[in-house]
Amino acid sequence: MISLVVEDIDFDVLSKNLWDKSQRTAGEDLTETDLHYTFFPSRVTLEVGGIVIIGPRRRVPLFDFLACVAQLAKAVRVNEPGSMGFTEAADRVYFRPLNDDTVEISTSDSDLLVQIDRLELEATLVAFLSSGRTQLVDNVPGIQRNPQIAKLAVSDVADTR
Repeated sequence: MISLVVEDIDFDVLSKNLWDKSQRTAGEDLTETDLHYTFFPSRVTLEVGGIVIIGPRRRVPLFDFLACVAQLAKAVRVNEPGSMGFTEAADRVYFRPLNDDTVEISTSDSDLLVQIDRLELEATLVAFLSSGRTQLVDNVPGIQRNPQIAKLAVSDVADTR
């Protein structure tokens, strides 16, 4: 069983203009740099079979993490290796296909090795990406018009088999 959870998202770090209903384009104007490095810090946890792989890690920029999840989901989909890193941190989590059915997960800062069903991992990543994107759209007026939101498009990783 895989559990990928984001909690305690801080949507209050933005200027008051973002929450002003007359300023409907505020989310549209957020820069790529701010989305990846500054806004929406959250706490992220990844557990596989009851073993904590990530976290709970605090102050992870939600948008940046979701962009990493989208890239990872694409790699898992086509059975290629992938990894996940964190803004301003050196550690990484690696995902390596062992065969068509199994992915091995390891980290750069431990000897931990965990194996997981590839289709279950893919489904978890896609569901998490969809949920995270919905949280951004529901809580940040205008962000759905930001060109960076395309990095989080669930349809890019939807099952086409």
